[in-house]
Amino acid sequence: MSNRIYQIRKKKELSQEEMASDLGVSANYISLIENGKKEPGLSLLKKVAKKYDFPFILLAQDKILPVATNSREREIRNKLTSLMTEIENNMTF
Repeated sequence: MSNRIYQIRKKKELSQEEMASDLGVSANYISLIENGKKEPGLSLLKKVAKKYDFPFILLAQDKILPVATNSREREIRNKLTSLMTEIENNMTF
């Protein structure tokens, strides 16, 4: 997730300060997210998705994909994760 925030920011050619201003948070918070020291909440992920036209499900997949408790669920989760990665790799924005 932190990597996606960073990638969006870089592709949009924004500084941490600019992104923070767009999202109503501090630049320090963006830095903490990008460095994996803080996890953004769903409300911030929704703002990022809307502001930067990025699929919410790709930003929030770690939060919304169910935890796998057996081999069948792990298989399904792996397939969903693979599909989301493929979608993200083919995106242009």
